[in-house]
Amino acid sequence: MARLLLREDEDLIRPVPEIWRSFRSWWPLAAAMVVALTVVAMLPRLANQEPQTPLALTVELQPEGWLVSWNPRATAIRMARRARLYVVSGNSNRRIELGPTELASGVFRHFHTLEDHTFRLEIEEKTGRLAAESFRVVRR
Repeated sequence: MARLLLREDEDLIRPVPEIWRSFRSWWPLAAAMVVALTVVAMLPRLANQEPQTPLALTVELQPEGWLVSWNPRATAIRMARRARLYVVSGNSNRRIELGPTELASGVFRHFHTLEDHTFRLEIEEKTGRLAAESFRVVRR
């Protein structure tokens, strides 16, 4: 066990230097200022965020095939870096790269077979975020 040895002229409790006393009184103010500046710096970013508009993927059976459509004004489509439409039917898997013109049109025609189909639209945004919707059609 350690012992504390003091000389006769030493006190166990030493006075706190004046600088530390003043620090204790102003550090909460400094912390509040940092928080306030962070919030103020983020306000323009938060104000510029618009509500997310969904892709609204739909599929309709028409005499000439499947009409796959989506909302061309969807937030993800306006921010798209890359877009893919996946079509799965039976044993067939197909990946279709969609260009800016096809995305802006909001439609894609797929000539059908009589099998069940799953359509998946994936949009990779410029920020790296992935937006996707799927639609499954079951034939009876």
